[in-house]
Amino acid sequence: MAIDFSWRILQVVILSCLFSLASSLSTISVVGSKFYDNDGNQFFIKGVVYQPGGAGISYDPLSAEAQCTQDAALMKALGVNLIRVQSVKASSDHSGCMSAFENAGIYVLLDFNSFRSSFDATAPTWTTDQYNDCTAVMDAFASYSNTFGFVAGDELIQNLSESNASSYIKAAIIDLKSYRNSKGYREFPIGHASADVAGLIPFFQDYLACGGESIDFFGLNCFSWCGASSFVESGYNILEANSTGYDIPIFFSETGCTSGGTRTFTDQAAIFGPDMNSQWSGAIIYEWTNESSGFGLVTYGPFAVTTGTPIILPGDYIDLQKEWATLTPTGTPSSLYTITDTTPACPSFTSSGWLLSGDVPLPTLFKAVALPGSTSSASSSLSSPTATTQPDSANTGTGISTATPLNLIPEGLEVGEPPAREMDTSSSNIYEIGSDPSKRTSRNTILAELGSLPIHQHTQILPPSELPADPLTSRGHEGNS
Repeated sequence: MAIDFSWRILQVVILSCLFSLASSLSTISVVGSKFYDNDGNQFFIKGVVYQPGGAGISYDPLSAEAQCTQDAALMKALGVNLIRVQSVKASSDHSGCMSAFENAGIYVLLDFNSFRSSFDATAPTWTTDQYNDCTAVMDAFASYSNTFGFVAGDELIQNLSESNASSYIKAAIIDLKSYRNSKGYREFPIGHASADVAGLIPFFQDYLACGGESIDFFGLNCFSWCGASSFVESGYNILEANSTGYDIPIFFSETGCTSGGTRTFTDQAAIFGPDMNSQWSGAIIYEWTNESSGFGLVTYGPFAVTTGTPIILPGDYIDLQKEWATLTPTGTPSSLYTITDTTPACPSFTSSGWLLSGDVPLPTLFKAVALPGSTSSASSSLSSPTATTQPDSANTGTGISTATPLNLIPEGLEVGEPPAREMDTSSSNIYEIGSDPSKRTSRNTILAELGSLPIHQHTQILPPSELPADPLTSRGHEGNS
């Protein structure tokens, strides 16, 4: 590949600026719908997905200190303050990489990758094996001050017809939060990264935050702003309307559409500007290294290699660098922030595809370890099931029944590329965000199109006999394969 000499000079200059000994990064906490550092400054995510080698390679990028050090230098110059790592091995030594990123002022958001790889939304489970895999990753990273938090599940639900699986995702996060608290770890946030399935999001994001127990943040993988799009054409105005008053942090957990020509990242001005920054907490760009899907900001040379000299791709890297340099929202200092958002009501069953009814019993495992010095060996007297199955009308107590768990894919398997965004348009009740500007006016427009019933509380999961015979199965976002 012919690389302009000036880019090589820039690379050498940046990499020669060795990081001085730095104090620990301020830890990040959730306050209401915002992230804050220890000094009370609101934190906005400027992130990249960091998974060298791409999908299909079982590799822990936080185990290669020399590579992390090189990449951290270029990320710092880009303006990155967070990386999202979607595959790690709990048993690896991560201290070198975590230190390299900390010295560069970069936080690390980690996926519980084994939960993602072992989860089937058509036959959902939340098992002791899945729980143990997740807690092992948490244990491995809990002590680092630049551990931002954890993602439990990435794009697990791909169709409205799979929305029954939502209770398992929420149960997993509630159990993992209980484990975090019982171990005495700091309250790093644990949330979920959702696909932008058309019509699912208004219900799904409210469900994960509703009721007596909530996830800590909601991430959206969204690739609808492509080329010379706009706030309205992309459907970002709908995303903003859907999130108004949301009581936990929300951000783009993957974004950066490659359709429509060179990526100029003009969507970042909407995310970090007045259109969205009062509610949204930033964005994570897909992705750091250039793989066969063509989303990279740098290249190591050939595709599917996990190490190498990072070489800037002038178009994407420089365009994003220029865009981020102009976007420095200050937000609201914690001293001036009054929490006014309220917990959303749990969505009710709809004939158009949302299959849960209200604040349903969660299939939690009720597992936690004892706090140091405690005389109790567990936080609950309830025993843990070996597996869970899809909730049904027989499970009115805990929502749990036992079954043979799915075979788990070994920890360390990477998640896939962003899924294809073509959608089934056979139903007139659902449309892709970005297809019809006249329908992008408010949250109520979306819900009305879906045939939503008034939202109110229920306490029962509908049995299969009462579910709609032909739920919608339209997929979310646009081609990114």
